Amino acid sequence: MPPAKVDKKAKKDAFIRRFYELLSKYDSIALCTLENVGSLQLQQIRRSLGSNNIMVIGKNTVVRKAVQLKSADLPTDSKYDWYRQFGAPKPQLASLIPHLKNKIAYVFHNDPIFALKPKIESFVVPAPARVGTVAQKDVMIPPGPTGMDPSQINFFHALSISTKIQKGQIEITKEVQVCTKGKKIGNSEVSLLEKMNIQPFSYGMKCFSDYDNGEILTEEVLSISPSVILDAFAQNTLRIAAVSLATGYVTAPSVPHFIQNAFKDLAAIGMETGYKFKEIENAGQAVAVSAPAAKTETKAAAKPVVEEKPAEPEEDLDMGDLFG
Repeated sequence: MPPAKVDKKAKKDAFIRRFYELLSKYDSIALCTLENVGSLQLQQIRRSLGSNNIMVIGKNTVVRKAVQLKSADLPTDSKYDWYRQFGAPKPQLASLIPHLKNKIAYVFHNDPIFALKPKIESFVVPAPARVGTVAQKDVMIPPGPTGMDPSQINFFHALSISTKIQKGQIEITKEVQVCTKGKKIGNSEVSLLEKMNIQPFSYGMKCFSDYDNGEILTEEVLSISPSVILDAFAQNTLRIAAVSLATGYVTAPSVPHFIQNAFKDLAAIGMETGYKFKEIENAGQAVAVSAPAAKTETKAAAKPVVEEKPAEPEEDLDMGDLFG
């Protein structure tokens, strides 16, 4: 029996409806690359997202249609009645349309992106170099033995790689750069890396952007955690306070320091002149109480300790008979 034909239009409409519904419920969408990501990795990432976050993968043309529907007023045609249950349009979604390019996974999320990004990008697998792909990084082969027999030395000569025969195998004498970051990989580079059993790259999903209620956050911003922001804020607050104290210009960060310094001056004047006020009433008493104790400790420390020697036992001397 021949397999039943899939109604492509119905499948497309179902996807648009699902995406439209998610656009209505979520205000944050992470955009992630899908280049060279396997199905097993996708399954693992889906499971790690939890119930608060949903990953959707679809053609950009269909996604664009759903975004356009949600970002504008719906047509009056009755076939759009189903969409009306999800409320008013979101015009801010129009900022998402220019970013719908290449292979993308859309992660609708409630969790903060700084916590979600490391979770998504943790599923990475090593991968060999492939012809025609762009190198992720510079790939270097250090000098040393290759484990290949001398019969294959012509292959290295064709690539202008300096070699010698050492202990029955080919040895590279100088470090060789095989791939350059950002450039396409050729047949000879792939062959060399395969012969040496090197898998120089790794593939996984990467969050390159995040839509947040109309704002598009770049990859650099996504890596900033609240702790980094708080540290930067604290450091700059200290700098402002230091400048304020040096110039005498009062700012909010410097007010506590000005008050503290003013109190120290008042306390010093009060102690010197004998004028007491509430905050320093007990200051003199504390000094007076502590002074005798300090003197006693000083005397005790200064007094030498004389060790008593144990008394020597008297010896019973035999003097003999003096009158004998």
